[in-house]
Amino acid sequence: MKTKKLKVEVVETLRKVVTVEIPEELTGDDEREAAIAAAMRKYRNEEVVLSGDDYDSTRFNVVNE
Repeated sequence: MKTKKLKVEVVETLRKVVTVEIPEELTGDDEREAAIAAAMRKYRNEEVVLSGDDYDSTRFNVVNE
C-alpha cells in the first residue's frame, strides 16, 4: 500500500478565569474593554501564569500547505 504525508496541527488550549478591578463608573463596552485590558496587563506582568493545570482542550487540524 502506498502512503503519503500530511501535516497535522495540534492545538492545546489553556484557560483560566481571573478577577480584575476596574473603575466603578464604567459600563457596557467600556467596562468589558477595561476588564480585558486589566487582564492583559496582569498576563504581561506575569501576575497570571497558565500551566498544565489550566488545560481546557485539544484540537487537531489538517494543514493545507
